[in-house]
Order: sequence, then C-alpha cells, then structure tokens
Amino acid sequence: MVIYTNHTRHSAIVTIKVESTENPEAALEIGEPDAFKTFPGAAGVHDYIVDGGKELRTVGQTTASFVSVRSLG
Repeated sequence: MVIYTNHTRHSAIVTIKVESTENPEAALEIGEPDAFKTFPGAAGVHDYIVDGGKELRTVGQTTASFVSVRSLG
C-alpha cells in the first residue's frame, strides 16, 4: 500500500508510524514502479527520506500510517 508519493522535485522527510509487520528487516519500499529498494521498519515511529518523484509503500502484511512530511532543504 502506498503511504506517500512525492510529486515534487525536492526530497522530503516522511514520518510514519509502523503498527505491525511480519518482517521488520524489509517492511517498507522506497522508489518508483520499476525500481524499489527495501527498508527496515520495526513497530514504532520512523523518518524516511523520499526523493522527488518517488513513493514510500508498505511490503507484505505491514500496516503503517502517515504522520507528517516536511522539506529536507
């Protein structure tokens, strides 16, 4: 499930709250449709950098909610 899509050309810091996951070492993906990279995401609140044109999404049975977004610059 897509949590956030960065429609700008600037990087953003996205804060999410991971509720649960079956694989904390690979709970999230950041990238674009043809090239995603996995990221860890244990239960709790985390910040991720999402570059312009990329999206942040959950993997498998991970449940997470969007908290906030702010400019990196």
